Amino acid sequence: MNARRLPFPTALSDACEQCVGRDLKVELQWGLGWNRMHWELQPLEFKDNLTSGTITVRVERVFRGEDNRIRGFVGMGRPTGHGLDNLKAVLTTQSDRVDFDFNKNICAIWAAWFRDREPLSVPGDIPEFSSRTGYKGYGTIYENEADYREFRKRIDLLYRRA
Repeated sequence: MNARRLPFPTALSDACEQCVGRDLKVELQWGLGWNRMHWELQPLEFKDNLTSGTITVRVERVFRGEDNRIRGFVGMGRPTGHGLDNLKAVLTTQSDRVDFDFNKNICAIWAAWFRDREPLSVPGDIPEFSSRTGYKGYGTIYENEADYREFRKRIDLLYRRA
């Protein structure tokens, strides 16, 4: 989980630092692959309820890459009845672009790690968990439903043209 290893620019707008303390929605995306981790990766099936749906994560702090741009955040899964509730989360942008936000300029792909303990932080790197037990997958993060619906419409139009 090293922020320096991505070959393309990806980052959030500095205004996203104001999201600390707020709840964001994470739409889990199964198609990119989800794994259970217990010392090694174990692929999860689509039917597993951990790989789909929407969860809520409260933002606890943002982290920056070595270029000092915000690359993601650490948060906590809020109680929603999902299997990832109450787990610590590290979420980081994966789409090629900068100045993403959680409303009008939504990042399509986020890497997501969920564990039962606090991740360790090193300046310039993505926080890492010391525990080898948890979940790794992908999602899309947004703040409100209206902006997310507009984002989905734009994505659907792009794929229809291809």
